[in-house]
Amino acid sequence: MAEENAPDSWIDKQVGVQVGPDVYNGQLVAVNDRGVILHSALNETEILATLEGGEEPEEPLVRLCFFPWSSVQAIVQLGPAE
Repeated sequence: MAEENAPDSWIDKQVGVQVGPDVYNGQLVAVNDRGVILHSALNETEILATLEGGEEPEEPLVRLCFFPWSSVQAIVQLGPAE
């Protein structure tokens, strides 16, 4: 049985957050009573819209994403559990 605060132990781990039909993958940065924050890579469409000329960046583009608990349908740790 998972503890209610299980995501606290996942900080700095890769997680998937389901919000409606969409799933966002990224590194869990913070968890609190309001929601979760991920470091999430931009998707291809967002990268192309961000960059002039559509050139691929040398380093991945990431952003901080906040998801309020009222929108989160599921959160799972990705990869092997430690």
